[in-house]
Amino acid sequence: MWLELVNIYSYSSRKLLHSIETGHSANIFCTKFVPETSDELVVSGAGDAEVRLFNLSRLRGRGSDEYDSNPSAVFQCHSRRVKKLAVEVGNPNVVWSASEDGTVRQHDFREASSCPPAGSFHQECRNVLLDLRCGAKTSLADPPKQLLALKSCDISSTRPHLLLIGGSDAFARLYDRRMLPPLSSCRKKLSPPPCVNYFCPMHLSDRGATDSVRWRWREVSLSLMVAVGDVVVRASSDVDQRVANMVATGGGTSEDLQCSRVRVSVLGFLC
Repeated sequence: MWLELVNIYSYSSRKLLHSIETGHSANIFCTKFVPETSDELVVSGAGDAEVRLFNLSRLRGRGSDEYDSNPSAVFQCHSRRVKKLAVEVGNPNVVWSASEDGTVRQHDFREASSCPPAGSFHQECRNVLLDLRCGAKTSLADPPKQLLALKSCDISSTRPHLLLIGGSDAFARLYDRRMLPPLSSCRKKLSPPPCVNYFCPMHLSDRGATDSVRWRWREVSLSLMVAVGDVVVRASSDVDQRVANMVATGGGTSEDLQCSRVRVSVLGFLC
């Protein structure tokens, strides 16, 4: 089906260059070119909870009539939909995936080209960078208890140690990867590690939002970007469109980080 295809177009000519039949069994939510590979490596994440890597140089043929390609790597360790992928500028070996199972996983192509499906007896993938399966918060004052279904993640292009996460509660979280614990497996749920800072739209903060409004926005999907000197958080929802003043709240020092005014856009397919 077309929902399982990855199509690559020329930006200048708008012509279809490659059409990859990925083998995903559900909608593809995210794709990335792997840096420093001359755009030859493409990675995809989908609703079947899989992350797949493709090498365009190994595709059959070189035109738009390509319909089949075997992945160079298949990672099946997530248990729910993979909603976002992240890459690091200058790093051709690693890709990060954020899933609704509450984990961010780090896939190193040098270590493995596949992993067993989630829940299998032999699964021991020690690639969990962030375990937020007990990370959702109703407010900053409340301790995290429930699953935080992750919707977005991004790595700074200028400060790659900064990782920004968005999920199924009102808060975006900024982490310093240098301060995170070692990679772990998913066999045991871990307590959420401390983050550098929390970000929340003003109309969702405890100062002005009612419980009903705040609850509707916990289903928001966040598009996140770290820029030089700024953290830009774009919230996407089918609730409404408004310009939200994203305010930083909570612990950590972030004097060099400023939140900009951003438009809340409708991206219903991603929510």
